[in-house]
Amino acid sequence: STLQVPPDARHEYEAGRKAAERERWEEARKHFEKALSKYPDFPRALRGLALLDLREQQPEQALEQLRRALEIDPAYAEGHTALSRVLGFLGKPKEALEAAQRATELRPDWWQGYYELGVAALSLDLPERAFEASQRILDLAGSQAPEPCLLRAGVFLRKGQLAEARAELLTFLDLAPSHSEALLARRTLEEIDRATPRNPPK
Repeated sequence: STLQVPPDARHEYEAGRKAAERERWEEARKHFEKALSKYPDFPRALRGLALLDLREQQPEQALEQLRRALEIDPAYAEGHTALSRVLGFLGKPKEALEAAQRATELRPDWWQGYYELGVAALSLDLPERAFEASQRILDLAGSQAPEPCLLRAGVFLRKGQLAEARAELLTFLDLAPSHSEALLARRTLEEIDRATPRNPPK
């Protein structure tokens, strides 16, 4: 548990977390590694490194960090959420769905778990589960959360409802123009526009 972590390791972890929030990735990595040098069985620091590894396109290394974190603390919901993201990146949507489901069971108030659940559900062509996840995020995070729009856009795309998908993507970009998935949203909008027949001029 966190209570067992020595104060100096906790201090390094917090410094790493703040550096990551400011997108100082190398600094964040150094702090997480220092935290682990002081206390190797620190799940949060392992998760921090895993997310950096995933950002640097090293999913196998991220997976190893998260497996270790969850061996130390099997009830670490944020670890299961990150594991779901990594498994999805590795093209293992069924395992990703299971990890996200576990995260939401452990922390029903953790909206990020429902987001990863929705992403995995879309990959498995389970649009209704993805839609349910988007509603759960709205309940927990409110109407200004952009992620439900992204999930609903995926649902509408699966159903061939391009106009509805387009509207959700536009709302998503309006709410979060700098989101990590913003580039994907813009590319998808371009594809929708190319696929949508235009009315000829009269």
